[in-house]
Amino acid sequence: MSELRREPLTGKWTIIAPERSRRRDAFSAKGEKRSRCPFCGGGNGLYEIYKIDGPEGWELKTVPNRYPVLGIEGSLERSGHGLCDRITGIGANEIIIDSPRHGLKAADYTEKELLNLFRAFKARMEDLAKDMRFRYIAAFKSIGEEAGAVIDHPHSQIVALPVIPPSVKKELEASAAYYAEKERCLSCDLLEEEIKSRSRIVFENYDFAALCPYGAAYPFQVSVYPKKHGHSFALCGDGSLKQLADITKEIYSRLASLLNSPAVMTAVSTAPLKDGRPDLKGELSYVESSFHWRMDIRPVITGASCFEWASGMTANPVQPEEAALYLREVAVK
Repeated sequence: MSELRREPLTGKWTIIAPERSRRRDAFSAKGEKRSRCPFCGGGNGLYEIYKIDGPEGWELKTVPNRYPVLGIEGSLERSGHGLCDRITGIGANEIIIDSPRHGLKAADYTEKELLNLFRAFKARMEDLAKDMRFRYIAAFKSIGEEAGAVIDHPHSQIVALPVIPPSVKKELEASAAYYAEKERCLSCDLLEEEIKSRSRIVFENYDFAALCPYGAAYPFQVSVYPKKHGHSFALCGDGSLKQLADITKEIYSRLASLLNSPAVMTAVSTAPLKDGRPDLKGELSYVESSFHWRMDIRPVITGASCFEWASGMTANPVQPEEAALYLREVAVK
């Protein structure tokens, strides 16, 4: 069974998931090519957790991950091992089969397929939030082998965690400190400045703004922010999800035109679960007012360097202002 281990020097949690080694491609440098796609048939008989049907059959399915990083069965137990900490590997790991269409690249997604995906994200977040063992729900997708997609069929993942990820904790702390001083949302203020300056804005629609962050860690990284404050993705109405599908389609198309259809990573950064959970350090005190959810899109055009691994820092060779300019002016195919 999986378990979470906390490294005392860094305070970071690592999931130790031996079940993952059972995958055929677990220890190969590149994913093994499969003779038969397990997702073309809609999951090969796996239990359907969530489904969207259309006039011609299923359009999206959510199924359990056959090789989960965390398991939903069992009790959440915490223990100490000397100076180290351990938590039983309780969580959830679901696969969303985005579409029956095999081999989609980012720009091939239709707005309807993206809308279905975001509806699935919302529905699964709402349902998993009822489990008091979970503290955070991650929703993400990889398109292309370079982005980590080992199956060449459009799919995404939902992972429910019993801890708050370190990167989210840092944002919580910064947002809460800013709100405690000014009673304003830090991301709202940053977004207002970005929209005024325009230098890093890529595209806008009624509900969202897409921009290249000032300190972007990766080339052509794009963050999509809701213009109206909201701390949780799961609270989005269907109209906003349609607007999110529109702007995501636009960014995917621009990245494909400019960078020759690169592999792409997409992840939702949303607030941790609060109701009924302990808040020992007061990190969630102002979360509804201080935290601002977003979605990050990263084309994979450079590999991880030894410097990044050794220092924990990245070196971005493309200035965010130039990246935004290129993306604004590119002719979408």
